[in-house]
Amino acid sequence: MAAGGVPDLGGYEYEFVEEIPDDWECLVCQLPLKDPVQIEKCGHRLCEICVGSILRSGTPLCPADREPISRERIFSDVACHRKILNAQVKCPNEECSWIGELRHVKKHGQECPYQPVPCVNEGCNEEVLRKDIISHMETTCPWSVIQCSFCPDRFPKLEKKAHCEACPRYPVECSNKCGANDIPREEVGNHTENLCPLTVIECEYSAIGCRVKFQRRDSKDHFDALKDTHLHLACKKLIDMSKTVQEQAQTIARLEEKLERLHNSPFIWKISNFASVMKAAETKERLVIISDPFYSNHNGYKFEAELYPNGYHIDDDPGSKGKFMSIYLRILVGEYDGLLIWPFYDSVVFTLLDQNASVEKRRHLRQEVQQTPNGLARPTEASEEACGSWEFVYHNNLYKRSYIKDDTIFIKVAFVEHKDRKFSRIFHGDYDL
Repeated sequence: MAAGGVPDLGGYEYEFVEEIPDDWECLVCQLPLKDPVQIEKCGHRLCEICVGSILRSGTPLCPADREPISRERIFSDVACHRKILNAQVKCPNEECSWIGELRHVKKHGQECPYQPVPCVNEGCNEEVLRKDIISHMETTCPWSVIQCSFCPDRFPKLEKKAHCEACPRYPVECSNKCGANDIPREEVGNHTENLCPLTVIECEYSAIGCRVKFQRRDSKDHFDALKDTHLHLACKKLIDMSKTVQEQAQTIARLEEKLERLHNSPFIWKISNFASVMKAAETKERLVIISDPFYSNHNGYKFEAELYPNGYHIDDDPGSKGKFMSIYLRILVGEYDGLLIWPFYDSVVFTLLDQNASVEKRRHLRQEVQQTPNGLARPTEASEEACGSWEFVYHNNLYKRSYIKDDTIFIKVAFVEHKDRKFSRIFHGDYDL
């Protein structure tokens, strides 16, 4: 049924105040005529909708005299329609006392306080009387949207319990049962950790050795009782810190010294487990070992040294294998290349250091390698040139003196500036091979 009680099909189903004449009733639906039409030949009246259903049949006949009818011989009965619309009817809603002309019943239905209407709250499928709709939506409808009393969230009333169980601002009780029961849920952790008088805490002097734990409310009693103990611990901590500062200062000095060595010539390369290194080269397991990168001087050229313990050999010279060590210096891409002069022309001095306990008896083995006229070009990631000595130290010389000690050798790499080609004798006993 449509709004106002008007049926979708057939005649009117309203209760008329006065009995209507028989000729106002439809011969098909037996209800007061709705949009009446009249059969021209016999004068019988029917609802427009009802006669339409007759005309759609195979042999349309008048329901009263069974005479054939056709759409062309049927016309709207305007006079009858006007009389029916003038008739007084009651509101179809039982509790409503409204009485008015049939033509006004639809408008009344749109205003009738007793007309059932659907709740407009999303999710609610209930129908209530129009007069009660506001009260329903605001108070009784479980789908009415409300705002949380503690946070900005809005939600259907039926979700209130679930929201309160998760609301970050909902007031809850302290987990220590300290008496606070209005703490926003999201602040409970902060309350327990920083404010609750019943939380067990460490002494603020725990970092210097006080191991006593107590409830926060007992802090003053603890500090009053252990003043001397805390003072003793503080003094002891100061002494320990002083020692630590001294140790750290020494460590910093060592690191600075190491850094200075890294950035300044000469570079000393320590090669441990030399017997294993030599064996690996002889068996071709590892033909070359490479040093850590180092700089020629502070903000200078960057290099790495490459040592071939059994010599750098090619297949067509088998006779030279196993007679000497070869050493090379490879120039690397460095931090300061953009500030340096290229090509690199300085000579390189490789020195195998004698480890004799007597400084006066040391006889280091040294080879100076001069650059070609072209020098070493500025390196790139794809091209890093090298220079060096193929016959650096012969094996028969390697084992004659204290060049190997505790299975370790030391090789010094130094540089001679191109302009004067002078060699600074940093170590006592240097001499040319």
